[in-house]
Amino acid sequence: MILPPQVHLFLNTANSFERRSDIRYLVIGGTNSNIEEDITNKVISQIYPEFIDGSADGVVSLESAYLKGADEFFTVDKNFYDIYLDKDVLNKVKDFFK
Repeated sequence: MILPPQVHLFLNTANSFERRSDIRYLVIGGTNSNIEEDITNKVISQIYPEFIDGSADGVVSLESAYLKGADEFFTVDKNFYDIYLDKDVLNKVKDFFK
């Protein structure tokens, strides 16, 4: 996904801050882009890595979801829109907050 320059500036600034030691961080990423065609070796995959099945959810790539210093990086075989309703994800979030 091609983002406007101000979004890149915001994300880079946000990621430059130290992680707080009094906060636990959980990152959830999907690996099902919901695109049936294998685009791994096609030019479009260089423009839209979010579409590569197995390493993205159709909106966000696992690489861009990575947060250095996160306590957990949980992946699920769902696309971006289905992640929010997935029982495993909801249970993971619930368990994380215990």
